[in-house]
Amino acid sequence: MADGSPAFALRGLAALVLFGSSAVLGQTFWTPRAHPGSPPQGRFGHGMSYDAARARTVVFGGNDGDAARADTWEWDGTTWSPRPSATSPSARYECSMTHDAARQRSVLFGGRGGDPEVLRTDTWEWDGTDWTLRSGASPPARLGAAFAFDAARGRCLLFGGTNRMVRLGDTWEWDGSQWTQRFPASAPSARSHAAMAFDAARGRVVLYGGDAGAYPGDTWEWDGTNWQQRSPTAPPLQPTARHGMVYDFHRGRTVLFGGDERGAVTSTTHEWDGTTWRLRASDSPSARQDVGLVYDAARGRVVLFGGQGSSTRFSDTWEYCSYCDVVGRGHPPGGAPLLCRTPPQLGTSFCLVFPSATNSGFIGVGLAPPIFPPILINVPGLCSPVLVHTIPFLTIPAGGGPAVGCIPLPAEPALLGWSFCLQAFALQVSCYLSTDAVVVRIQS
Repeated sequence: MADGSPAFALRGLAALVLFGSSAVLGQTFWTPRAHPGSPPQGRFGHGMSYDAARARTVVFGGNDGDAARADTWEWDGTTWSPRPSATSPSARYECSMTHDAARQRSVLFGGRGGDPEVLRTDTWEWDGTDWTLRSGASPPARLGAAFAFDAARGRCLLFGGTNRMVRLGDTWEWDGSQWTQRFPASAPSARSHAAMAFDAARGRVVLYGGDAGAYPGDTWEWDGTNWQQRSPTAPPLQPTARHGMVYDFHRGRTVLFGGDERGAVTSTTHEWDGTTWRLRASDSPSARQDVGLVYDAARGRVVLFGGQGSSTRFSDTWEYCSYCDVVGRGHPPGGAPLLCRTPPQLGTSFCLVFPSATNSGFIGVGLAPPIFPPILINVPGLCSPVLVHTIPFLTIPAGGGPAVGCIPLPAEPALLGWSFCLQAFALQVSCYLSTDAVVVRIQS
């Protein structure tokens, strides 16, 4: 190829080939990861964070079913490696851990020690080589606190937990030097084992669920000053505690997996878009709680490790991603989906299910990272305004029923990780009906 740019590679896509319709794959999916060597021993309640500067997922501690652990591991997307260090936090589980991106440190706080009656109140930082104990006043000892890095304000935010006597409802911030308690006008009720994630698109920390005696199943957001309870526009997910939660930067959604639904351990996956919780992938890791869940920004995947089932401490690694995501509704809204049938992988044919078309139809394709907003187009000949990202240039015939169109993706490394946008139009007597517009990310 004379030009290694993604734009040139995309121009090399062949025309779509139409053939009979068949089963459609889900738009999001979980994939188990096999890896060379030995993974960390099965565990639950471990700390886990993602170090974007080094492109590594970091795991510390947890409970292997027999005892609390004090080991550090890192995942590079292919292999788990133990990371012994000169100093280390003591063995613990049900601790809280997040990555401080402003100071490039993974921060660990609290938890339950080797003696489960002993709770920790210490703060540690991992720099990729060694652990450092940070001195100074800290929040009271606790386990099961929600912890996330608030990138809009450059602070690690901690909420709630339990000291084994009572559940806590306090809010604290760590700025890399000291802890400061915040006193918002409103806040979630005292609870343990909730989960939080920072929504980068909206500049808010999102908190869901937890154990408040009852399971409230509520959604809250922190704006740096106050907590605000949100009311989802669709029926919420089941009240859950001990779940994993992380923000998917590529897709602009908060992903929630697993947990305890009032005594039943679950394997469901939900996503929060700032308005609504939606049930997503059906093929998933087995039911579990107290998992580690992070977003691997270098590879555009959510990574899950470990957790506890009804009688099992897991040592498996899973990845979750969406290779085909709706970014705009066509006409009628949500009534004409354009669905991915196969993953968009280099050197393969990427196939989509095309909607029913009375006479003919065409698909628009173009490079457009999902951070770009769709363009609203309202011109004569369209049944309604539609959302597209590019002028259509690939056409296919259609014969009045569901069909599959395939795009051969060249084995061109320059395309890896790039996104392109697609929207289909079906001729309906005198005008074109539009499908939903989707963003596709090319995989390896």
